[in-house]
Amino acid sequence: MKPGNYQETLRFLYSFLPKTNMEKFPGEYGLRRTRHLLQELGNPQESLRVIHIAGTSGKGSTAVITERLLREHGKRTGLHVKPHLLDVRERFQIDGKLITESQFVSAVNSMLPAIERTNSRGWGLLTYFEVLISLAYSIFEKMKVDYAVIETGVGGLFDGSNTVENPDKIAVITTIGYDHVPLLGNTLQEIAAQKAGIIRPGNRVFVLKQPLLESIFDKAAEHAVARIEYVEPEKVLNEYDQGRYRVEVEDILIDNVTLGLKGAYQRDNAAMALSAVTYAAKRDGFSLKPDLIKRALSGVRYRGRYDCITYAGKKLILDGAHNTQKIQSFLSSITEAAHGKKWAFILAFKQGKEIGSMLELIIPYASEIIVTDFFDNQADFVNISADPHEVASSLDRLGFRNYRTVYSAAKSLDLVLAGISSPEVICTGSLYFLADVYSFLTGQKKVDSIR
Repeated sequence: MKPGNYQETLRFLYSFLPKTNMEKFPGEYGLRRTRHLLQELGNPQESLRVIHIAGTSGKGSTAVITERLLREHGKRTGLHVKPHLLDVRERFQIDGKLITESQFVSAVNSMLPAIERTNSRGWGLLTYFEVLISLAYSIFEKMKVDYAVIETGVGGLFDGSNTVENPDKIAVITTIGYDHVPLLGNTLQEIAAQKAGIIRPGNRVFVLKQPLLESIFDKAAEHAVARIEYVEPEKVLNEYDQGRYRVEVEDILIDNVTLGLKGAYQRDNAAMALSAVTYAAKRDGFSLKPDLIKRALSGVRYRGRYDCITYAGKKLILDGAHNTQKIQSFLSSITEAAHGKKWAFILAFKQGKEIGSMLELIIPYASEIIVTDFFDNQADFVNISADPHEVASSLDRLGFRNYRTVYSAAKSLDLVLAGISSPEVICTGSLYFLADVYSFLTGQKKVDSIR
């Protein structure tokens, strides 16, 4: 039975949410299923110019910067990022905008026969992410985008997005760190090898320079007969004044450039995006314009990445940092010119994260901490926060006492903020938590509110 409207279509897609840990990351079986589904759809991914982005940190920001650079130069773009915060259509953006609800329903309905045939192959049932990434490729092909900018899900080698065999694909690999360790490996080298799995025969590859891991990427590129370039961000964007950069790519030199995405680490992501787009322009025969580069870099916005909002008389800083590496980078940026300043924090961490090590980083900058929770069932699998009392116990062990636990804080944010004395409040720990915060701040219901 075909879903008849937007809400029915969402409910249909939720039926594909993994129900066990094994289903969350099915490895080669999941990749095989996705390949078959795309084959049933006519392999739309192979007719696209794909810029495929993997990495532990920065891949989402790199994707949105890449898309904005291309769009400013008149290119029709498709953008896939994950997780989405409020609406699943964030994963299928065309020219920086959501597709309509009717377009979304129609696109899903057109896939139904292919989904049924794939599910009958004996490889297990398709998962939510496998269906959505196939839907993204299908929508981008039908909308005739000039470039499809694709952020990976988990890892790279067995990720459902890793289905493009077209040698014209541009592969981009950002910062490597410890995350999804049970799935990707216990060492940075093992994790890097998984990320390097997106390198396919003939690809042009751009990797953020990380000397200890270069042998891993070199080996993957050599095996695929792919040309690799290591990007040194300071050579692409040189910060000559606080927050002001000189951009140098190919024969283009631009002064007085600012980044719309805040945080020192965004320099790395902008450099990766610029490197990939510069190569695409040279290969595909269009010229990069200094004024358009400048406008693109300064104009990018991305919810949940060092996002500053004034609300109820307080400055809120929202960042979805969810592992030690991300927390460290975020805190380094906000404290760069703070001179001992401290903030109030509202925190919620996903179950299974390295809570103790993240709290150790946060405590020196915290005047008070509100520990809260979240529940999310609309982003690839059910995401549940660590119990606030578990987090509180960690704070006790670390000797921090000025905290309180507030369940569902994002749903009563006015009351929570009213009880905080600090004029500046940081909300962090998980993008899934921030989805609840944004839902409160904007009045826009999350798509899982229909369940």
